[in-house]
Amino acid sequence: MKTRMSKTTIKSALSAQVLLLWLCGGLMAHAASQNIPMDAGKRVKAVIAKDSMNRFAVANDRIVQVFGDEQSYMAETESTIGQIFLKPTLENGDKPLSLTVITENGIVQDMTLVPTERDAATIIL
Repeated sequence: MKTRMSKTTIKSALSAQVLLLWLCGGLMAHAASQNIPMDAGKRVKAVIAKDSMNRFAVANDRIVQVFGDEQSYMAETESTIGQIFLKPTLENGDKPLSLTVITENGIVQDMTLVPTERDAATIIL
């Protein structure tokens, strides 16, 4: 027996599939690392977890110094490969953090970090 679907049924099914793909894509983007191009001439923005250590790395370079209001974050450095792990303090709460990162090759990058309720972030500059 052949079943015939109406145009309305087909449109509804397609709309549901598009919505599902959009939601899945949003969840994957939320969990994925953030690749942010470095631009010494401007402040770049990244979304980080407010309750977890977030990892920062620079592609083909190493982070050697971090400057910012040390009262607003806790940071641990990993000097072998030049990464930092950073978490906002409880006192900082949801307030954005201003940070300056300097690499081994002398690149200086100003950043604004926005703490939110999310899993730990991986930021690749």
